[in-house]
Amino acid sequence: MSRAIVVSRAVTGLLFLSQLVLGIAFWTGHAQSLVQLHMTLGGLFVLSLWALAALCARAGAPRAAALLTTFMGAIVTWFGLVQMQIVPGANHWMIRLVHLLLGLVAMASGGSLASQVPRSSRTPGRTVAEGPARA
Repeated sequence: MSRAIVVSRAVTGLLFLSQLVLGIAFWTGHAQSLVQLHMTLGGLFVLSLWALAALCARAGAPRAAALLTTFMGAIVTWFGLVQMQIVPGANHWMIRLVHLLLGLVAMASGGSLASQVPRSSRTPGRTVAEGPARA
């Protein structure tokens, strides 16, 4: 797998993890002052997901999977921006849950896409788990 895909996948995962931690903090009634940070990191998450989709498509991953990952990023963004206007009040927890599930699906989509990059575009003779070649 190309280094750019590995880095993009790692950045996407770290951004997702930060989003998850912030989201849990919000659900438990903490860190409400960090909503703007959550939105900014969410935008960066989607941008990194789109970069991952583009890199994987260029490396030969199935185009449909790359488009699905791109679409999921757009859906997560849209839903995150409008969620406060959907079902306000006591039942808003359902909207938060849907937002979380969409984020999980988007992250899983990116991870699955990266695993679909053909072996021929990966570094010959090594796998990612083996690490860099030693001189």
